[in-house]
Amino acid sequence: MKSMKGFITTLSFFMILTACGQGDLEEETTIEDGNESEEVNADNDEDNNQEDDQASETNEDELSEIENLIVYFADDELMDIYKMETGETVTDDEGGAKQALNLWIDDENEVATPEGYTTSLPEGVSVQSVSFEDDIAVVSFSEELLEGNFGSAPEVAITEQITMIMEQFGYEQTKILIDDEEVETLYGHIGLDEPIQADSQDDYDELEQ
Repeated sequence: MKSMKGFITTLSFFMILTACGQGDLEEETTIEDGNESEEVNADNDEDNNQEDDQASETNEDELSEIENLIVYFADDELMDIYKMETGETVTDDEGGAKQALNLWIDDENEVATPEGYTTSLPEGVSVQSVSFEDDIAVVSFSEELLEGNFGSAPEVAITEQITMIMEQFGYEQTKILIDDEEVETLYGHIGLDEPIQADSQDDYDELEQ
């Protein structure tokens, strides 16, 4: 009986030690898992911060704008072309360039053609698209632009006004298309097979309203 009691006592002692050992192991494992979780969270926070920085840079690019847009009009005699500040703000991209041309064309918007001046455009002309290709602005108009029975003065005025509006977007040359197709000329006086070079804004007087 004494030997059996001793055996049982010894066995109980070992079981207690084993239980204590497992408890310590579980505690160590929990600590290690906690440390790994903290490291993963730290990595995730760093990745999120990088994504936020990239998003901020993208937003700054998207916010680039042209303030107080300038459009151009010819006088009714087509002797001179004048520049006019509109007070309008457009984005400095292809969409903003198209909006600028629409502001110039459409008398029903905020920028009406002043009395005594003209765009020289035929009725019903619309801007189909604007794209920036290398260092050239490419603008496509509807086929109504070809319907004017004009001489050289209106043709010069139209092409000059278009190129000067595009010049504000950083493009010194503008290619004019009709229905996204190249045409030789509008009215037989200016070739459109090559882009048209813009002048300097400083060459134009302010339009007096």
